Amino acid sequence: MPYSGREVGYTMETHAGSAGLSHVEFEIRQDLLTDAAGWECWAQLIGEVLTAVLADPAVHNVVYY
Repeated sequence: MPYSGREVGYTMETHAGSAGLSHVEFEIRQDLLTDAAGWECWAQLIGEVLTAVLADPAVHNVVYY
């Protein structure tokens, strides 16, 4: 069942933002993850993006806003 969307950003703010941690959320349509080819495609893409992002030392700092 899809979530209601009433609390936009709830998960990120509750589990990362309030702790001052860098955070990101991915939402992928379920129809793009129906087979191994889809899983591999998205795993590769997200892995490449996160590898580049995590190489930046600034994302490892705790910052409270």
